[in-house]
Amino acid sequence: MNSYCTYFDKNYLSKFLVLRNSIKKFKNKNIFYVLCLDKNVEKFFHKNNFKDIIPISLNKLENKYKILLNAKKNRSLIEYYFTLSPFLPRYINEIFKIKKVSYLDSDLYFFRNPDKLIRQDDDSSVILIKQESKRIYGTFNVGWIIFNFNYTETENIVNEWCSQCINLCS
Repeated sequence: MNSYCTYFDKNYLSKFLVLRNSIKKFKNKNIFYVLCLDKNVEKFFHKNNFKDIIPISLNKLENKYKILLNAKKNRSLIEYYFTLSPFLPRYINEIFKIKKVSYLDSDLYFFRNPDKLIRQDDDSSVILIKQESKRIYGTFNVGWIIFNFNYTETENIVNEWCSQCINLCS
């Protein structure tokens, strides 16, 4: 089974549903862990009981990692959302004991089955996609990151990323 995680507010709910359908069409067994960034998204998932989606409230994540509440006070909403990026896979590993999870931006769409790529790299701790864009946007794209917590170094990498995002996320 492939485990995916993502986060979004009401503005990206429809995009996520398209992403989910783009993956479901390949008929793999999947589970989606969704961090609900507002009450509208939470209500939607509680009202519509999807068997392949586990909604997570923002409050649960913030209660687990109290340091996020301080960061929330000193940055814009979008910067705060970006700050959450490393905390979600960490939370899924710690709470749900998921050893391999793919973070996906909620506005992605798959034209090909991602299953082969996910399974072929079991010997890697973290897999990033290099992007070809302006240097100011960084070397790597965080739109799809595969985390393999079967390696101790993955926890170290994610913990360091959490610290970096707490310190600065602009």
